[in-house]
Amino acid sequence: MAIVGFPNNSTIRVSVTGEPDFLATTANGAYSWDMFIPLASKSGTVSVHAADTGGTSAASGTLTIKGFDLTNNRIAIAKVQGDNQTGSPGALLPAPLRIALLDSSGTPVVGAPVVFQASPGAQLTVASAFTDSAGQAETLVRLPAAQG
Repeated sequence: MAIVGFPNNSTIRVSVTGEPDFLATTANGAYSWDMFIPLASKSGTVSVHAADTGGTSAASGTLTIKGFDLTNNRIAIAKVQGDNQTGSPGALLPAPLRIALLDSSGTPVVGAPVVFQASPGAQLTVASAFTDSAGQAETLVRLPAAQG
């Protein structure tokens, strides 16, 4: 987040919905900070207000959050790789099973937990993972020892 357009060396009171106010000094008329939004956050709007404690300058804005839940944000899961492989009993399939999670605007969902579940007798190298910067997660599959 960033606030800009204040006089140099101003002390700014920043208010963010649901967070305690904090003071920031704008050496060059601007201040920026990181905001972390947990994946479990619900969809909603966060208001941000900044006011110069020694003057009349002020600014307000909003941040819209799309929560990671299926009721407010449609998360699509797509097969990326590894479908329709075959192998001998007990073999480790050569290509990993890879999926991608995308939000309703097609943006990758980064850092989302994914749980893989194998058919009876099959084994996975990774049972759970988090999506990467491309919204993807993967696991390798070892086929059951007996044919079937």
